[in-house]
Amino acid sequence: MAKSDGKVKVMGRWQCPFTMRARIALNIKSVNYELVEARPWDGQSQVLHESKSNPVMVHGDKSICESLNIVEYIDEIWPYAPSIVPSDPLERVTARFWAGYLKDQ
Repeated sequence: MAKSDGKVKVMGRWQCPFTMRARIALNIKSVNYELVEARPWDGQSQVLHESKSNPVMVHGDKSICESLNIVEYIDEIWPYAPSIVPSDPLERVTARFWAGYLKDQ
């Protein structure tokens, strides 16, 4: 299986800004995905419950947690333009700093 092949699901709450971050990245790359609304109270989203993070992206048989990790994964797995993460190391670390800062606020 090519690394960009496989069904993509995003598990999270549609109104969550971190879930939106992952969905925006998928939309930028024109990747088809299914949004699975997280309902941890009914046991539906076992992967989400076990990871204790929101969102979780499932790509084929792989699960990726945390929205910033998901964005980087999307950018590397679907490398065609437009790029989401800067290619310049200083710009990339600056972008990671600000994304982390906003996440912690």
